[in-house]
Amino acid sequence: MATKIGAKCIKICGNSNASCSIATDSFEVLLNEHRLEDPLTLHIETMAKNYVQSDFPQKDTQLLIRIICAWGGIRGKNPKRLYNRNKSDNFCRMTHSLRAAHGLSLNGEYGEAIRTLDWTEGAQISFRSKFLKFICPDHAAVLDSNIQKVLGYPRTPAGYEEFVQNCAEVRTTLNNSQMNYGGVPKYWRTSDVEMAIFQEILKPQYDHKRNPPKK
Repeated sequence: MATKIGAKCIKICGNSNASCSIATDSFEVLLNEHRLEDPLTLHIETMAKNYVQSDFPQKDTQLLIRIICAWGGIRGKNPKRLYNRNKSDNFCRMTHSLRAAHGLSLNGEYGEAIRTLDWTEGAQISFRSKFLKFICPDHAAVLDSNIQKVLGYPRTPAGYEEFVQNCAEVRTTLNNSQMNYGGVPKYWRTSDVEMAIFQEILKPQYDHKRNPPKK
């Protein structure tokens, strides 16, 4: 499904029966709220940026993967498999995969990029997309399980590619309309759009935590 963009409202559509409508001028507010809820994101973005600019040094791969797993709340067998395979040849393969996925994302091949990060058997799209978001924030995003559930994007490489393309379309609209962006760099990225969507979807949960009902 294509994203529906109006003058004052943007509708993100995962399928014909699921969508999320956000006022165009609300994206900056939502992004800033998300940063306040999750301040660690900017620090990991800086770390990942340095990692990419240093041409993916293998000595830093394990630390980056561990930090992103901790940030994303990734638990269970997938990260355990990563850590149990604490061998140089395994992290060499991961380093090459991260570098390849970064290049594919720059070329707009998002589905192929997410396939490249299938390090462990049965790894979910959400798991893999967290790494892609940080190494290529201008062009990639996280297809979080909450977004999948609400918007109906398939949990496949094709579903991921569709979601990222939709976010990129919104990103272009926000930049072309010179919509305020309160961060660094001074332009909207695909990952920023995804974070605003995530914030809109989870906002009721955040509001409930901050203002629990009185007993």
